[in-house]
Amino acid sequence: MSLSAFRIIQAGKEVAATRTEVNADKRFPGTMTLTNFIDRHSPQDDRPSLAEFYRDVDIAQGASLRFQGAATYQQILDFLAMGVKGAIAGVIDSGTAYNWTITPSLTASNVQDSYTFEYGDDTQAWVSVHTMCRALELSFAMNQVTELTADLFSKFATKTTFTSGQVDPVVNEIVSNKLGVAIDSTYALAAATTTPKTALVMGGTLRLVTGVIPIKYADGSMDFSTFGEQRRHLEVELEMAMGADAMTEYDAWAARTLRAIQLKWTGPTLVGANHTFVVNLIGRYVAEPVIFEDRDGQDIIRLIMHSREDTLGNEFGFTCRTNVATL
Repeated sequence: MSLSAFRIIQAGKEVAATRTEVNADKRFPGTMTLTNFIDRHSPQDDRPSLAEFYRDVDIAQGASLRFQGAATYQQILDFLAMGVKGAIAGVIDSGTAYNWTITPSLTASNVQDSYTFEYGDDTQAWVSVHTMCRALELSFAMNQVTELTADLFSKFATKTTFTSGQVDPVVNEIVSNKLGVAIDSTYALAAATTTPKTALVMGGTLRLVTGVIPIKYADGSMDFSTFGEQRRHLEVELEMAMGADAMTEYDAWAARTLRAIQLKWTGPTLVGANHTFVVNLIGRYVAEPVIFEDRDGQDIIRLIMHSREDTLGNEFGFTCRTNVATL
């Protein structure tokens, strides 16, 4: 019997030089779905029959995966490494606390990491090799945890057995009520602020199509050969309570003024300070504002910003203070 109650997701980071299968060394709390695909060529030949098809041949294969779950201070780093910037390392802060900085280069490859994922249930385990992140989304609403959705791609998933010895991790969920939002005129000012807006943001979503894509060469394999990196931008959609601060941002949309935003979540105490996860970006509001929607009985305005490079070479970046020493 195949029971959803017995599902497992676990993974290990691959060696960048080879990107071949490795044993899992940690579990991921959340849910995952798998779509294996085989592309087939089915010609419509001129032949004496009313049947449209009668032969086909396989031409390519691969897999798509979707991970969903509460974002945690510990494991958000793995998804950023798969989609934003690889070969990142934590810098020890104090005791078991490490500071992680994930700022993608705008002028060079970011050499994102790839992972081997094992997942399945009590009936069958599957393994996906050379797994990377195509898109990331963080959604936050008050009185909820911040939710993470990651769209991944990999080589064709095959049947396997789980790497033994993995246990459920101790993680700290990112709680939306612990979010502070700062908005200013420059990247540096927003990043340095100590006075976030306290009566403005009621919810929102961060979306990043990472630009990481599979690339195929003539190498005798049906799977993709390597990966490439295309242009990308970070999108943030904010639900703002109607008021003077919201009108300032509306005027910035109308005037096409650059605005910088910092989103900072603060978590439990960690060696004299706290777990933190911070997103910084600069850009312009791009979509027509939706005015007078309702959120919990309060009028809101919905604004969407796309990141863009400023004159100092800033666009977006992430920092995290947590108890992860290494990926």
